[in-house]
Amino acid sequence: MSGGELRANQAQTGNGGGLYSSGGQGQCESVTMADNIAAGHGGGAYLENNSHLSLVDCYLQGNRADMTGGGIRCDVSSPLITGCSLTENEAGTNGGGLHCRNGSAPVVTRTLIADNRAAANGGGAYLGTSSPTFEHCTFSGNQALSGGGVFGRSLSRPIIHNSILWGDGPDELVLLIGFSGSPVPASGRITWSDIGGGFLGAGNLNVDPLFVDPQAGNYQLQAGSPCIDAGDPASPGDPDGSRSDMGAFAHQ
Repeated sequence: MSGGELRANQAQTGNGGGLYSSGGQGQCESVTMADNIAAGHGGGAYLENNSHLSLVDCYLQGNRADMTGGGIRCDVSSPLITGCSLTENEAGTNGGGLHCRNGSAPVVTRTLIADNRAAANGGGAYLGTSSPTFEHCTFSGNQALSGGGVFGRSLSRPIIHNSILWGDGPDELVLLIGFSGSPVPASGRITWSDIGGGFLGAGNLNVDPLFVDPQAGNYQLQAGSPCIDAGDPASPGDPDGSRSDMGAFAHQ
């Protein structure tokens, strides 16, 4: 599917307000999924049973799930999510922007996850026994009871690299060993990222990234941002040939 909108649809008794995929493959490119509602899980999209879709340059905004995954819910599914925007989505329990469970390992790159809400945990992303990769992502303005940016439990081990977690509430990143156990110690999988409150890892920062205008939804970096040219020096450079920046948007 290329282009078009999935807007204001409802899954009144089930999952996947905008898009439902069970074992699906293929690609959705430049698709807007907005204002969809699911009575169950996955307000914008619900992916299960080894669905390995690619979501490229898609916009998921203002979707709601009465249960989990306001934007996207992945259940035993590992999509590629690149160049996307997950904003202003809402979950009645966990995972305002993204909810992953049962070994899901999506690869999320160059994606903005901002201004989402979860009534329980994981405003930006909730991970249950899942270990996604977040590469060049920006989490900001997400809200939950715990893990405003990212909340993981049951041995979830995300990779977070060249990313920004800043301005989420009440905290940026909560990873638990069990269902409600002790915090996971730093594992070397969260590196070269700007994380509010700090997180132990190579190249990590704890400084204001200086977004252009987050209140207006502009999470580009201002000139002079400490996240410019602060990404992993071993990563591919930015389009202008300079060292990689942190976050979803390379400074122009």
